Amino acid sequence: MDSRERMKKILLEKNSADRIPWSFDFGATQGFNPTLLSRYKAKKGIKKLIYEHFDYDVIAIPYPESKGTQELNGGIKFITTIKDPSIYYNEIPDRAEFDAWGILYYQWPTDPTFKNFKSPLALMDDPEEIEAYPEPRLSEESILEVSCWAEMIRNMGKMTACYAGSIYEWSWWLRGHSKFMTDLILAPVTAQTVVEKVKKFTKKLALTSQEAGADILAFYDDAGTQSSLQIGPELWRKFIKPAWKDIISEIKKRNPDTITFLHSCGNISSIIPDIIEVGFDVLHPLQPETMDLDSIVSSYAGEIAFWGTVSNQRTMPFGTCEEVRAEVKERMLNIGKYGGFILSPSNILGPEVPIKNIDAFVEEASRWSH
Repeated sequence: MDSRERMKKILLEKNSADRIPWSFDFGATQGFNPTLLSRYKAKKGIKKLIYEHFDYDVIAIPYPESKGTQELNGGIKFITTIKDPSIYYNEIPDRAEFDAWGILYYQWPTDPTFKNFKSPLALMDDPEEIEAYPEPRLSEESILEVSCWAEMIRNMGKMTACYAGSIYEWSWWLRGHSKFMTDLILAPVTAQTVVEKVKKFTKKLALTSQEAGADILAFYDDAGTQSSLQIGPELWRKFIKPAWKDIISEIKKRNPDTITFLHSCGNISSIIPDIIEVGFDVLHPLQPETMDLDSIVSSYAGEIAFWGTVSNQRTMPFGTCEEVRAEVKERMLNIGKYGGFILSPSNILGPEVPIKNIDAFVEEASRWSH
């Protein structure tokens, strides 16, 4: 059984395969913070790309390291259509830069690999003005590049994954967190206008990525906190769920074998049935600090595949090697028995993670994989 057959069995059919896969990556995201990745490769003398070194079953396209960068998400590039994004802000911090959406980023004071941001729609309150705000366009050159990568990775017998967008996250990134939260209650037309704008672009990105050859469309939409959703489940179902349903239904209509992956941190237990209903195939990360893993997996096994479950909030950065091994073994035996499971950390491993804990993860995951 090659990687493609294995991933189809696990992620699409939500079943068991010849072994339980593991990875530090999740979806189209590199699993190591750039600082940690450089340190780990130097320490271990790794000359290969990291996915080659670990022989992952799923490879992001185009893979970040191959481009000489440490970007986290692989996929089609966006190009801004805004001539001067600074007009949307009252103040521009030092060393600021803008992304394709016009969101303003500036460096985190203690580590330049982390950034803070400001939102371009925060000063707008007129839905018509928000509707007129320029959306990015997709790079034609990048689409061709993704298509070439997809073919190459398929010829390796591997599954391809491509970053495909967001709904909730992008909505509040564009509008600003407090503004968007207020809009959901006091200005629902404004909130819906933002969501529709984001949905339109995410749908275009996802369908274009699918057409370019991506096997897995990886969506990222953090909706949880440590204890619950960031917004009430009823608000999520009113504003966010219909957008996802529209996108996923169109993806599956065009090719039912395309795998849809959702990353959403925190305790999202209350909307897992909704995530299954709209058609997502895979859910990451089942953050162990926030949810009852045994209850969730036993309740929904066979309906959705699970990717993740190992704590990157406690165990990977602060646990002993023995604690890492114990957690990996527990997940492999108790969650892996249901099928439809890929073991990985619950998010990107930060620069504070000890090399010895990475080694413990690899050794124990490899031991129980077969």
